[in-house]
Amino acid sequence: MWLRRHQYAIVATLGGIAISLSLAPLHWWPLAFLGPALIYWAVHYSPLEQAKWVGWWSGLGLFGSGASWVYVSIHYHSDTPAALAAIMTFIFCGGLALLPAGMAWSFRRWFSQQALSPLFFTALWVLFDALRGIILTGFPWLFIGTAHTDSPLANLMPVIGANGLTAITVLMATLCIHMAQANHRKLASVLLLITLTGTVSAHQFLTPSVSKLGDNPLTIGIAQGNIAQAEKWKPENVRSTLSTYTALTEQLWSSDIIIWPESAITIDYWRASSFLNAMHEIATMENATLITGIPYISPRGEQIHNSITAIGLGEGLYHKQKLVPFGEYVPLASTLRGTLAFFDLPMSSFDRGEPNQDLLRAGNYTLAPFICYEIAYGEMVREQLRDANFIVTVSNDAWFGRSWAPWQHQQIARVRAMETGRFVLRSTNNGISSVIDSDGKIVASTAQFEEATLQANAWPMQGETLFVRWGSTPIWWLCVILLVAQRLIHTRRTTS
Repeated sequence: MWLRRHQYAIVATLGGIAISLSLAPLHWWPLAFLGPALIYWAVHYSPLEQAKWVGWWSGLGLFGSGASWVYVSIHYHSDTPAALAAIMTFIFCGGLALLPAGMAWSFRRWFSQQALSPLFFTALWVLFDALRGIILTGFPWLFIGTAHTDSPLANLMPVIGANGLTAITVLMATLCIHMAQANHRKLASVLLLITLTGTVSAHQFLTPSVSKLGDNPLTIGIAQGNIAQAEKWKPENVRSTLSTYTALTEQLWSSDIIIWPESAITIDYWRASSFLNAMHEIATMENATLITGIPYISPRGEQIHNSITAIGLGEGLYHKQKLVPFGEYVPLASTLRGTLAFFDLPMSSFDRGEPNQDLLRAGNYTLAPFICYEIAYGEMVREQLRDANFIVTVSNDAWFGRSWAPWQHQQIARVRAMETGRFVLRSTNNGISSVIDSDGKIVASTAQFEEATLQANAWPMQGETLFVRWGSTPIWWLCVILLVAQRLIHTRRTTS
């Protein structure tokens, strides 16, 4: 009796879990189709009054299994008691699950009793994903399209991007469920055949115009210091941290571009000027560009930024735009600071960088820089890319320990490489550092939790993929038009 009463919530929860299992580190991409199929079935057949809870449970399944790694940073890196950290993690995952709840209720309330309900469900899914990428700076993580880095649909990534692949995946999954309904079986079969045909043929007719620049690749060197998070920001460890990266870089001076991770230098840009000048001279003599993460305090001290700079044969300074709530800035800081150690983490008072900042330069080449989870914002990466020849992203995934987060983060970086047709150069404090080619394949990577260096070749690229040219905007507008048109037609029928 209990199972029968809660069957829809149980199935929806399993659907959310299936989606997270389709992503890194497991990469069970067929589950990317099973997950939304289960959720669609549960939402479509649940009573209207249960729909929002069914949707909420699907979100809790997704975020509870795929994003519960926030517990690591809350408990282990801020001395928050385990029970309280678990409660805060539940609030985080449960709060994110409100969006699937809203999506499920909207579908069940207005769009479920339709012959084309799979189209409307897909449109709502895509638009609520977009909304999740905006609220409180956004959480563009665990999107279904990301699962296709290693699936047969991977070649569509530079054409329609991860959001487009989300739409195709959800549509295929829901059409399969819809085919079980006798009165809609023929229509669902036709739509599924059209979707499959269009998916298979799209890449053949929509070829991205991206090519290698120059006759030879560049040699990329990455230093991974593996500085413990508990020791990283202690003033007495500044000298040893700089010594670690200096020593690692001795092995990399034959590289054209050398990259240190996010906040590899733990004193601000101006206080580190003598060290930066010394490294600039060495890099210049070695005909190399050194790129490093570093905090930056404005000359009058009114702003502090999480930044990345290029020296030696390179130049440029970039300030991070997308800050992590509670990690890099604290909403309602005057109220929350002092209540828990979590709200007083080191370097949690950053200011946002301005949009449209200049790209970094390395010799004759340009690099689009992104810090930490900025790489997860597909539209931001596309807009910032402009004429960049490479994407460089620096991070400190030590916050998340041995959880799935670093693997998910790397898979997201692979998606950005595939969408833009650019090599992604990824440097992290404790792994996974990697060089990713323009097809999203990992050229070379480091192991986690060890001091390491990496050297690999990477080609500068030029040109635009279709995704870089158009982004996800056409897909979003198509979803909006589809839903609005349905409501207008429904209103006209009911009033006539």
